[in-house]
Amino acid sequence: MAFLLFAVYIDDIAELFSFKRGVHVVIYADDIILVTSSVSELQNALSLCQSELESLDMSLNARKSCCLCALACGLTLAVRV
Repeated sequence: MAFLLFAVYIDDIAELFSFKRGVHVVIYADDIILVTSSVSELQNALSLCQSELESLDMSLNARKSCCLCALACGLTLAVRV
């Protein structure tokens, strides 16, 4: 039942980015994945997401969050936030 409530609340996050080009959202269980083509777009999306979560009386857990950058040359770099 808790997952259903989370899904109802978190649907606002998906709708927030549904018309914004360049930002894709994947929501699975209690995880949110923001996919963008640049770091600046990711920062903007993260700020919007954080504001929306705060309006829902929810928050991001920085200890469980990370940023993954897949470079065009095929290298992958994971950075802990």
